[in-house]
Amino acid sequence: MRNFIFGVTTSFILLFTLVVEVHAVTGVTQSELNKYLVMKPVMRGSFVQQKKIAVLKKPLFSSGVFVASEKQGLYWQQKSPFLSETIVTHDFLAQRIKQGEVNQYTFEEQPLLVGISRIFLAIWKGDMSVLNMEFESTINFSDNKWKMVLVPTNKMMKKMISKIVVQGSEYIEQVRLHESNGNLTDISITGVTGSDKLLKNESGLFSWP
Repeated sequence: MRNFIFGVTTSFILLFTLVVEVHAVTGVTQSELNKYLVMKPVMRGSFVQQKKIAVLKKPLFSSGVFVASEKQGLYWQQKSPFLSETIVTHDFLAQRIKQGEVNQYTFEEQPLLVGISRIFLAIWKGDMSVLNMEFESTINFSDNKWKMVLVPTNKMMKKMISKIVVQGSEYIEQVRLHESNGNLTDISITGVTGSDKLLKNESGLFSWP
């Protein structure tokens, strides 16, 4: 069971349309993205994830909610098809299934897994300084929409990811991960809101690892 959960969560982390191009920039800067992307100290919303695996006829679906905190990290709660929780910070990744055993991984224990977690967190924070260290980035703008394509430059990362496509307007609306093995993970984001601090009922989300 643990190996199954680990695989599902790893797929989630490895996440993550025709656009009329106004202009394209290679090596996206923070100021360019900030023209469109609204970032608050705390962001929250809902997600639906579809994962297409090359050897399976039908895609796998999951859904839930998330809270992204500039100080605390990313809290990801999957509600369907089963309950699970994941926390991503700069230093570690923690997983918990149905209020049960907690598994925690540091950078030293799982350098690739935690490294990818950091990249995923950087996507949610809009931190281009982190993303530009690991990817060649290109962004297209159209009206109030944008689409960013991230192609890995790290050899180890290339073995797992061919590209990541992130798009949205004021907020991130979709993360599409193209894996090198032909698998595709598509995450749709809805109901995003931002605030200056965590709500009272969110204070314990990052304290269980």
